[in-house]
Amino acid sequence: NRVYLLSILGLSLFLTWPGSSLDFSSLFESQLVANEVVTQLPIADPNTSEVAGSSSENPFTIAPFLETSPIENTLPAKEEISWWQAFPWWDSLLKITLGIYLLGVCLHLFQLVLGILKVWRLYRNSPYEPRYSHVLVYPDQIPSSFSFFRLLFLSPADRRASGRTWIEAHELTHIRQWHSLDVLLAELAICFWWFLPWSRWVKSSLQETHEFLADASAARQQGKAAYSRLLLSQTLAASHSLPVHHFAQSKTQKRIIMLNRNRSRRSSLWAYT
Repeated sequence: NRVYLLSILGLSLFLTWPGSSLDFSSLFESQLVANEVVTQLPIADPNTSEVAGSSSENPFTIAPFLETSPIENTLPAKEEISWWQAFPWWDSLLKITLGIYLLGVCLHLFQLVLGILKVWRLYRNSPYEPRYSHVLVYPDQIPSSFSFFRLLFLSPADRRASGRTWIEAHELTHIRQWHSLDVLLAELAICFWWFLPWSRWVKSSLQETHEFLADASAARQQGKAAYSRLLLSQTLAASHSLPVHHFAQSKTQKRIIMLNRNRSRRSSLWAYT
């Protein structure tokens, strides 16, 4: 599911990006014209001091070149006016639409940068413990544990919880599989395509798939039943304004159902194609 969602995200960004369909016809046409002009130029003969292809009356006449030059009869093509260009308010409407789009992009980018700065400030102002594959951070005031790339933020309540080992294993799965990179790409897609609902759907589906993968990895230590009870004991007070992975995500019932579901067979992968 993760590869499928990332493929949808990458393909959608490529197809909707301005200028993704390249047109080299104008380049080829200009190259052909240049080659034809060069081949029609008169060539001077050093032995006879005449110009090859010139008339007998004037050895330096370049009449053949002027007659066969493709630039001679080149006239500007008549510009065709589209139906929407006939309305005088069309340009104003385009400028207003572009202004609204750019304003939305700036607001979403500001929100994303602000969320990343909040995570960085929390990391700088909290005690931390470097580990081999990650950095364990002990902030004072966060409602739930979460991870962001190699940073694992452990909440005060989860430090004293009996299931701390499972919580750390859950977040370490996010770190090892680079789930934060997926979410960051989805956030960037929302910034530039904020008016399209599919961008938020991809982000939500990616985060949900990440939770399923992390739950399956953490449940292998003590069993699915005990881990399901841990999910039920977690509160849903986590803030979702940051581009991070909270352990206490919503949709707990669906996570438990997916945790106890059998893994799909490889033959079912053909359904995605």
